[in-house]
Amino acid sequence: MLAYCVHCQLPKSTYLEFDHPLQQSIRKAVAHFTGTAETQLVAGTDGCSAPNYGVPLSGLATAFARLASERDDSVYGASPRILADAMTAHPEMVSGEGRNDLAYMQAGRGDWVTKVGAEGVQGIGIRSSGIGIAVKVADGAKRGLHPAVVEVLDQLGFLDAEQRSQLSAWRKPTLRNYRGIVTGAVQPLVVMYKLRDMALGTQSDPVTPGRW
Repeated sequence: MLAYCVHCQLPKSTYLEFDHPLQQSIRKAVAHFTGTAETQLVAGTDGCSAPNYGVPLSGLATAFARLASERDDSVYGASPRILADAMTAHPEMVSGEGRNDLAYMQAGRGDWVTKVGAEGVQGIGIRSSGIGIAVKVADGAKRGLHPAVVEVLDQLGFLDAEQRSQLSAWRKPTLRNYRGIVTGAVQPLVVMYKLRDMALGTQSDPVTPGRW
C-alpha cells in the first residue's frame, strides 16, 4: 500500500483512512473482482488496521477464479496473472514459513494461488481450470478450516497421491495435550453436491471426485 502511494505520489501519513485515494482504488478493485457493487460491500477494519470488506462467499470464489484466470482482465489487464505468478513463485512471501498458504502453494506446484483470511476464511484459485474456491468456518476457528479445505480440494479431484501425503497434516491434524501426548485428531466430514441439485433444493448424489 505504501509502495502504491509512493508510485502514485499520494500522501503516506493517511493511507489507512477510508476515503484515501489508495483505499478508494482498493475498494473499486474488490468490487470488480468479487462482482459486488461498491454500495453492497460491508466495510470493516482488519487486523492490519486497513479497511476490509465482507462479501458473499460466491463473490470471494469469483475473485479467486479471476485471479487464477489465464485471460487478461477487462479492467486490470494482465495484472491478475502477474500477481498470481508472483504468489506461486514465492509463496513464502504470502504467508511466511510454517503456514498453510505456503504448504498449499508448494503442493499445488504453481497451479494453486491461495490466501487465508481472518475468522476462518480461505480462498483458492486453480489456474489450470480457472476455478475459484472459497471456504468460511462459521465460528471463525481455523481448527476446522484446514481439514475442510484439503478435503474439498480432494473431492474436486485436484489432489494426487503425493499431494495427499504433503497435505496430510493439514487434512487431519493431530491433537496433543500440554505434555505432547496425542489425545485425538481433527477429521474432515465434507459432503459435496452438484450445483444443479443445490439449485433444485435436492441432494440426490454426492459428487464423484473429479466430476463436480
